[in-house]
Amino acid sequence: MSAFDPDVLYAAFSEAMEGLGPFGCPPVVAVAVSGGADSLALALLVRRWAVDRGGCLYALTVDHRLRSESAAEACQVADWMSAHGIKHHILVPDSAPPPGAGQEWARRCRYTLLDQWCREQGIVHLLLGHHRRDQDETRVLRRNAGSGPLGLAGMAPLVIRENVCLLRPLLDVDPDALRAFLVHSGQPWIEDPSNKNLRYERIKIRQRLLSGDEQGHPGTRAAERFCFERRVDEVLAAAVRIDASGFAICDYQALRAVSPDEAMHALRRVLMCVGGLEYPPRQERLSRLMDKLSARATLGGCILVPQESGLLVARETRGLPDRIPVALWPSAQRWDGRFLIGHEGDVPEHLSLAPLGREGTAFLKALEGCITPLQGVPLIALATLPAFWLNGVLVSVPQVGYFSVKTGVDRAFSVFARFSPCHPLGSCSFRLASGPSGPM
Repeated sequence: MSAFDPDVLYAAFSEAMEGLGPFGCPPVVAVAVSGGADSLALALLVRRWAVDRGGCLYALTVDHRLRSESAAEACQVADWMSAHGIKHHILVPDSAPPPGAGQEWARRCRYTLLDQWCREQGIVHLLLGHHRRDQDETRVLRRNAGSGPLGLAGMAPLVIRENVCLLRPLLDVDPDALRAFLVHSGQPWIEDPSNKNLRYERIKIRQRLLSGDEQGHPGTRAAERFCFERRVDEVLAAAVRIDASGFAICDYQALRAVSPDEAMHALRRVLMCVGGLEYPPRQERLSRLMDKLSARATLGGCILVPQESGLLVARETRGLPDRIPVALWPSAQRWDGRFLIGHEGDVPEHLSLAPLGREGTAFLKALEGCITPLQGVPLIALATLPAFWLNGVLVSVPQVGYFSVKTGVDRAFSVFARFSPCHPLGSCSFRLASGPSGPM
């Protein structure tokens, strides 16, 4: 350990950051710090990097409240960050963890809170401490799940989300070097007991990799991945039309004209976008779907229907969110992984948010001549739209501009909905074909 040179690690880190920019001048960034060795080492590296550039760093710790020790650990991280002159915030979910909550729930909760904080503070870049061993584990997990070439590329060093850019500058760094850096810096860390829990598949893979019983996967080079994704973007731009009501029309002949891998990944992106999915469907299921695009099918919460205009991809009615009182709905939040929905003004008592459904669809179709946005929206897609109800009476469907004054709801109360899926269709811009997006 005495021979460890922190300047060598910092130089490699700085070079990685150069490839992830540009940043503001001066840069203002956030880093997720759990208290483990990897994220603590990242925080100290980013601090030096930011100070060298006259910038500012915020450290964010999420207390999931999954363990009794979590609050004390978050406070310990706050003390450590304060000792290094780093501004620190502890983020806590509004509600207690659901029964049986594990790593997957914690991951979703963590990203939601981090994303929300960065959006509210106007911070664009959020750094994460994933390193080389994490990348190896991810590739093995994806290989075992039958992932294609793009999945086997592992975690991307830069991921653009709706509100923030996720940066992983340590993907080429060995975790032993990060621990040596902390030892050299006199900085202790917290060992998370879940990292030794063999109930989780990732932990089993980690143990096999460390013992030599499991071989890693070389993955795909970043340049190859980038070129492949750009080709898929071109396919999507030429072959797919996304409607503001949340459905897509695909030219499946155009999909057949490109390579199978490109067509499959393009369809995967369509399903994730329209279905509001967080994770893509499995490779083998996509392969089977590609063989029968000329027939009606379902996958990933979507229904695919061949039509004269092309392949219609719409959200299935199965699995839509349950009815929820609007009084419990935050001012702006994503509904069903697809629509950003919010409201302003005093919430009327008994007002609820629920899918439009069969009954609401029939009601709106009777008014089709009076509601222009309804024209061209398939019944399948219409039934899955978010709608506001008052004692069983349809009040509003913001996505098609419908509002009923007969329900007695004051116009001073307004709602809005915008198609804003968890995963946009592609990294380039796509025009929404129709539909209102602003407040009612």
